[in-house]
Amino acid sequence: MSATQVRRTAPGPGGEAPLGPSEGAPAPEQAHPPRSATTGARYRLMFVVPFQTAMSDADIHRLNSVLDMSVHLHPKLHASPASPGVSRLDFFSGLFLVRGDRPREWRLEGRTWGAPAPQHVHGWHLVAADAARLLDPAVPTPARLQTTAPVGAADAR
Repeated sequence: MSATQVRRTAPGPGGEAPLGPSEGAPAPEQAHPPRSATTGARYRLMFVVPFQTAMSDADIHRLNSVLDMSVHLHPKLHASPASPGVSRLDFFSGLFLVRGDRPREWRLEGRTWGAPAPQHVHGWHLVAADAARLLDPAVPTPARLQTTAPVGAADAR
C-alpha cells in the first residue's frame, strides 16, 4: 500500500464499505519520473560573462530593464542556493546572475537544458555582454560567430 492510499477499517463518511486488502484504489499515474532518474540531467553552460560591480540599486535596475531579469539579491534565507537573478531566454534556456568568489565579482551564465541554434546562443551572449558592459566598461565584446558559406555560394557569383 502506498503512502497516498489510506486503508479504511470502518465505513466511510458516505456509508461506503471499507476497502479490503485487494480492493485498494488504483495507484495514481506518475506525471514525472522519480527524482533519482532525473538527477543526471543537468544544464549545459553556453557562455559566461564575468564583470565587476558593487551591484547598487541602479545596477539592479539596469539588469532588470535591459535583460528583463528577475533579480532578488536579498533572499529571506541567509545562504540561499538560488541564483540572485534569472532571465528566460527560450523554453529550455536561461540567463543566470551568479555571485563571484570575491566581493564585487559577478557573472552572467547562459545555461541550457536543450540544444539552441548557435546563432541564438551568440545573440544571447552579445546581449548579456552589452548589459554587463553597462555595469563594467571593461567587459570585452564576444568574438564574431564563425559561419560557413553554404555549398555552392562561391559558384553563384
